[in-house]
Amino acid sequence: MNTNFKNNSIRLRYLSKLISIISSFLLIFTLPVAAENLVARMSGHWSPKHQSAIHSQIFADEVTKRSNGRLTIQFFPSKQLFGIREVMGAITSGAVELGVLLEW
Repeated sequence: MNTNFKNNSIRLRYLSKLISIISSFLLIFTLPVAAENLVARMSGHWSPKHQSAIHSQIFADEVTKRSNGRLTIQFFPSKQLFGIREVMGAITSGAVELGVLLEW
């Protein structure tokens, strides 16, 4: 029983060191990416004067403001990027980052 405890103790120390090393590498290599400003495009199908388009633009502006410019959302109304039927496929393929699927 004593050797079993000793083996578990060695495994735990090894595992904690391994996790520390992996975490350090991840932190080192992700810091430059985290420092970059991100831009996300948001596709909408409403005309710019529609209430939903107005609120989508307010949302985009608020995200940019609250993130201190680190994340900017560009809103494209009037099916400039994709229509309501194409937006889900565009999101899943990575052609656009955000899309609106609601119709009132």
